[in-house]
Amino acid sequence: MQDAEIKPSFHLEAAMRGAYVEIDSIGARPDLTAQLNYTNALIQAGYADHILLSHDAGWYEPGQPDGRPSGVSARIYYLDR
Repeated sequence: MQDAEIKPSFHLEAAMRGAYVEIDSIGARPDLTAQLNYTNALIQAGYADHILLSHDAGWYEPGQPDGRPSGVSARIYYLDR
């Protein structure tokens, strides 16, 4: 799995122009380093209010109890400002 845009400068430029920047697949990979770096760069530049975090666990599987896919769990990560 690879990010669509890997340059933090691209994310920052988008935020500076007023866009919201989505950091996707939180928890889907064993290493969060890149996602944390992208997020931290935006926070440090003053754009915390332009960050959208996603974990891709929002699908529905009709054959499972309550529609929840097997093996999916929510994870919460805290960033220290």
